[in-house]
Amino acid sequence: MEVQFVIQILFSIVIIALLGILLRLYNGLVMKPKRLRSMLQKQGINGPPPAFLLGNIRQIQTTVSSVVKATDPPLIHNCAALLFPFLELWKEEYGQVLVFSLGNIQVLNLNQPDIVKEYTTCVSWDLGRPSMNINDLGPLLGQGILTSNGAFWSHQRKIIAPELYMEKIKGMVNLITESAVSSSWCLM
Repeated sequence: MEVQFVIQILFSIVIIALLGILLRLYNGLVMKPKRLRSMLQKQGINGPPPAFLLGNIRQIQTTVSSVVKATDPPLIHNCAALLFPFLELWKEEYGQVLVFSLGNIQVLNLNQPDIVKEYTTCVSWDLGRPSMNINDLGPLLGQGILTSNGAFWSHQRKIIAPELYMEKIKGMVNLITESAVSSSWCLM
């Protein structure tokens, strides 16, 4: 009698744990992306409707495969249009600022330079680095400018800022070209 009661309690605990896991998965994979998309739509940012769990991955695949099948690609200088033809199609349909899904990850695509400048100079400080950069790339890159946040990032940015002036970068073009030529010569 007592053993049967203990088995029923354990079974109940397992069922509750499974329901909790399913509820957490549903929240993370379905509800959280829907809430984010609805907040963006309230701000006037639209995009292609995502499919369940896959997002817009199938649309991306079909668009890219149709461009790859083209026998003679058009001669244009816009590399982004050749590499990301789906973004060009969506930009025509939804505007310069749009959102699309890669699975349950929502991607905000900005195509206006003034908005990108505003985002990188004002807003990005509040958002910080994604946890992916810190957790996944941290052991590889250390605690550097690519993986840090806050005051530590600001300090590192001030240190490297003088090296990123246009005149210094123009002076390095010959060095970069020579290095690329010599490395491609070694690979032949």
